[in-house]
Amino acid sequence: MSKLISLKIDGVDVAVPDGTTIFDAAKSVGIDIPHICYDPNLGLPPSSSCRLCVVEVEGAKTLVASCSHPVSEGMVVRTDSDLLRETRRMVLELLLSDHPSDCLSCEKCAQCSLQDYAYRFGVRESGYQGKRVTPQPVLDGPAIVYDPA
Repeated sequence: MSKLISLKIDGVDVAVPDGTTIFDAAKSVGIDIPHICYDPNLGLPPSSSCRLCVVEVEGAKTLVASCSHPVSEGMVVRTDSDLLRETRRMVLELLLSDHPSDCLSCEKCAQCSLQDYAYRFGVRESGYQGKRVTPQPVLDGPAIVYDPA
C-alpha cells in the first residue's frame, strides 16, 4: 500500500497516494484545473506542454505544471488567483496566435476545450501574431489521410 501524502489545495485538505500529481489530487476533490495537452481518457500522458494547468505552490519560485508535478507532504496549492488567470489568458492568446480562427466551421465547434477556455477566460482574439501556415494533408497509404489543419 502506498503512503498517503497530505496537502491543501485551495484551502481543502487532501490526502492522496505518494506519486500523485497535483492535477489528479485536485481532481480527486472536485477541483477543476484548466488543461488541454493532458487527457488520460484520450491516452494523452502529462507533458506540461500547454502550460494551461499551471498552479501556485507555496515556496516555489515559479508556477508549476500541475499535470506532471507530484504532490509533497504539507504542500499548499492555489489553483485560482489573479496571477493564474492572467497567465492562463496569456497562454491562451499564444495558443490562438497561429490557430485557425474560423471556429464555426470547425468540426469540434462547441466541443473544443481550447474554445471553452478562451470563452471562460475572456480571450476573444490573440494579441500575438504567430506565423500562419497552411498545412497540407499527408497521404499515409490508401486508407489514411492525416490533415493537420
